[in-house]
Amino acid sequence: MLGEKYLKIAGILLIIAGTITALVYGAAGLLLGVSSNSIHDPVMALGGALVTWAFTSLFIAGIFQVVAGALAIKCCAIYQRADMLFILGIILIALNVISWGVYGWAGSFSIRTIVSLVISLALPGVYTYGAYLNKKDIT
Repeated sequence: MLGEKYLKIAGILLIIAGTITALVYGAAGLLLGVSSNSIHDPVMALGGALVTWAFTSLFIAGIFQVVAGALAIKCCAIYQRADMLFILGIILIALNVISWGVYGWAGSFSIRTIVSLVISLALPGVYTYGAYLNKKDIT
């Protein structure tokens, strides 16, 4: 199958990136950031529900990346799963745009946020492309 290598590589990288996103941005942000006011990070200075929502969305996106990455590694050679992986890739792209958009909208829309968004869209893009190749290979 043509997309098998794309899915394996993207799956491994998604597991790594998803773990980092969930732990560093999501869990650490929820545990440390919501109750503190920091002059160094505009998101932390806002406090309250918006910050909680921003970090929660990043945590959920990170967990979803880990699950989708594991499924890509497990199902990359199974042609019957190509449609499922393609749909997961589209959901990954949408989740990343939403989660980083909320994080940026919460007040920390900087060059770092834009670079993180581009990187977090590249992996699901490769994932979706690999699933598309597998899907196309079926017909």
